[in-house]
Formats: sequence, structure tokens, C-alpha cells
Amino acid sequence: MVIKVKKDKGFTLIELMISTSLLMLIMFSGYYAYGLYTNNWQKRTDLFWQQTQSALAFDSINRLIESTRPYIVKADNNLPAIYFQASHNNMLFVSHSGIFTDRLAIVELKVETIDNGSAIIYRESSLDGYLLLEQSDLIKWQHEVILLDEIQAASFSYFGWQNLEDLLKNNELDDKANLGSSFEEIKPIWYTNHQLEKYRILPNKIKLYIKHQNNNETNLELMLPENSHRALIKYLREDI
Repeated sequence: MVIKVKKDKGFTLIELMISTSLLMLIMFSGYYAYGLYTNNWQKRTDLFWQQTQSALAFDSINRLIESTRPYIVKADNNLPAIYFQASHNNMLFVSHSGIFTDRLAIVELKVETIDNGSAIIYRESSLDGYLLLEQSDLIKWQHEVILLDEIQAASFSYFGWQNLEDLLKNNELDDKANLGSSFEEIKPIWYTNHQLEKYRILPNKIKLYIKHQNNNETNLELMLPENSHRALIKYLREDI
């Protein structure tokens, strides 16, 4: 009787090469898919944090401006005025809702160039224990932070009366119009440069324009406290 021994047949070199090639193809496909997923996730994460940063910046700016305090100082022309100096890229005012303090503070919002782009910088100095008396008083900033960056451009514009006299004259005309007389109304206008010694009062509202990196644009209108000029009128009457 003859016993046949069955030998185990192994893989040939060609089969190993084919198997290795298939395995490498599967691994490459998986790595490529993972790379696409990671890139998409990173883009979504970056977009989320960018939108979150923008939302926090807009909320802080809105809160600062709505909490503007009609703080009276002596202007450079020796007349009392509400402390508010501003241009198309800078605002300097007093607020009772600062980012770093819950007390009265002088704050600045300024558009500056950073790394071939623009950013909105916030500066703050508490008025606790410090008396701001004149327009020309130097400010020593205690805090500085970037509120919004990675934007193409940003600017401020202002809507209001050109000076205290026009505002008071407009109120007088409104009173006369209520009595039946007809007069040409003095209307507030948009402008880009608020000189403290000239205007002496706060604007009615502020527009913040932002051009983002993706060329989208944002126009944000922010209201200042109503009838803030009454603080200056009260001060003038008491001074008399």
C-alpha cells in the first residue's frame, strides 16, 4: 500500500506581488480619504472659530458703544464738551461697560494694518482713581487686545448733528412747528471725522464697515445713548 503525502502549496511570487499591490492600493485609498476628511474638518473648524470670533467682537463693540458715557471734559478751545474723538479708522470715548473692567473706562477702537491685512484693536484704561479733565490729557493704556483680525479693511462713519448749536436749533424749530409754524428742518448727516472741540456732542449712531478676506462685506449700525446732549446742557447751566 502506497501512502501519498499531500504537500501544502504556498504562495507564488506573483501572487504575493499582486496581494501587496492590492493592500497598498487599499491603504492609499484610505489615507487619501482620511486626508480629505481632515482637510474638510479643518476648514469647518477654522470657519467656526472665525465666525465665533466675529460674533464675540461685534457683541463687544456693540456693548461698548451702547454704554457710551456722556463724560464732560474741557476741549482744546476751552469749551466743555462730551469726550468723543473719532475718525474713519479710530474712536476714543468713555464707556461704563469695558471688556476688562465693570467700572468707568476710557476706551479706543482702532483699525490697524497687521501682516498685510487689517485688524480692529481695542485698548482700555480704567478711570477708577483717575480724573480725565481735558481733551489733550495723555492716556496710559492698561489693556490691549485684538478684537477682530484677518480682514481686508474696516472703517467707521458717524451720523448726527454737526454741533450742539444745530441740535438745539433743530429742537426749537420742532417746537415752533408743533405750534403751526413752518420752518426748514436741520437734519443730521453722515460724516467720517468727529472733532471733539467742534461737535461737542455725541453722534446719534455709528456705522462699522468691514470687508472680509472672502470679499464679503458687513455694515453694522450701532446706536449711541439717546439725548446724551442733555448732560452737556445740564453742565452748562450749572456752570452759569
